[in-house]
Amino acid sequence: MHFSFRQLAWLAVASGVLYGCSQSALQLSTDIQPKSEANLRTASTGTILNVQTGKTYTDLQTAFNELPATFTQSYELQLSGTFITKSVTLRSKNMGSFSLALRGVDGQAVLDAGQSESAVVFNGTSPANIRNITLENLVITNYSLTSGNTAGVRFFTIKGQNLLKNVRFTGGYVAMRATVQCEDITLEDVQMEGIRYGGPRFGQAPDDVGNVVLRRLKTSLDQSPQNLAGVDNVCQLKGFKSLLIEDCEFDGATKTIVDLYEMSNITIRRNKFIRSGSNNLYGIGIQLLPASGSTCRNVVIENNLFDNPLGTAIYLRGADVKINNNTFIEGGTTRPLISLEASSGNIELVNNIYLGKSSTNPIINLYQVNAQSFVSNNNLYFKPAGNNRNLIKGANNGKDLTSTTLAQLQSKGLDRDGLQAQPLFIGSTDPGRPAYMLTAGSPGRNAADATRCPAMDLANQPITVAPPDMGAYDYDSF
Repeated sequence: MHFSFRQLAWLAVASGVLYGCSQSALQLSTDIQPKSEANLRTASTGTILNVQTGKTYTDLQTAFNELPATFTQSYELQLSGTFITKSVTLRSKNMGSFSLALRGVDGQAVLDAGQSESAVVFNGTSPANIRNITLENLVITNYSLTSGNTAGVRFFTIKGQNLLKNVRFTGGYVAMRATVQCEDITLEDVQMEGIRYGGPRFGQAPDDVGNVVLRRLKTSLDQSPQNLAGVDNVCQLKGFKSLLIEDCEFDGATKTIVDLYEMSNITIRRNKFIRSGSNNLYGIGIQLLPASGSTCRNVVIENNLFDNPLGTAIYLRGADVKINNNTFIEGGTTRPLISLEASSGNIELVNNIYLGKSSTNPIINLYQVNAQSFVSNNNLYFKPAGNNRNLIKGANNGKDLTSTTLAQLQSKGLDRDGLQAQPLFIGSTDPGRPAYMLTAGSPGRNAADATRCPAMDLANQPITVAPPDMGAYDYDSF
């Protein structure tokens, strides 16, 4: 029988073995691996200051309980050190228009769930009125490794404007869940490291969550061999009023990185999607599925890098979508890079770079597509020679668009200003520039449609020289 390091550590503590580690090591600094350190904590070592009352606590649940039943002012709890939280819950409070902030003040305070269900839960279920929650400068760690119904942080029926900023989730099953008619949620500068299953997981039904922003979110799921079977979708999101995902980096998902259901008004821009589908050829970078019989409207996917997906980079069903200025680097799969299914709105594919590595799968696959308009132009295609190396496969409104060459695409009214050539990326030749930026001599340089190009490239640099480059990066912006 083989034990993980986590199991061995618990066995050692249970048998009375003492570990020689200093108190400072228990503060979970940014260079400490949570899987080995979190289990050594047996008691809280931190302090909590209620800024408004001046009272101090050593227990977060007590600090919650002593907040007034009805808020008439905003409260801030300043946390310093490490706390064993074991599903500390805030509920039965009427906060009106007021707010509650939990802020770490000594770098990053640690909320350690002690391997119980969740580290902290905010439950605004009727008749409570909990709103405007801020979590900032915190580490959320050591929560349940086995239950997808729990999470490091849980929101139930939380109203108003809610923010997680500079929060690091480590060593658990699902990082964050928000369900049952929550309102606006922003995650900014949040890290999810070594998560076994995924997160955030927001929403269960249409209009279950309000406006959601994921900004500079960085994820790296647990890719160890013993956990590959358990690793799943990074983000599972359903039923929002609107969604913005920008400047994020998603690394390592066995299945799907961003899994979206039953929503419109989506913007996904300037993100890096790395290694989706690492243990499953049906893994997807971005998946969007509508409610039965409906269409997902106003979907924009631009300036993203899809780096070596082993499955499909983008799978959309029933979507009205613009997919512009993205760079796709195929990971050697038998699946198409983009799959569009049952779409009846408008489809726009402009200024993209598609680098295929296999000669046996199409770059773009269309299935039962009846788009009102289908625009594909100023794209750069490359596939190795061989049978069935379709650039596009399928039909729109009964018109067969299947093409293996740029000339065939152009004969069908597509990619009049497109290219079929090696993109010529910089790679490692210029360490001052991103590897997937085009070289100065690439055929994709200054070949994009400027009218459809965003103002910033993937490196957050203004695009000021016209015409811009194809793909996610612009050479002249550096």
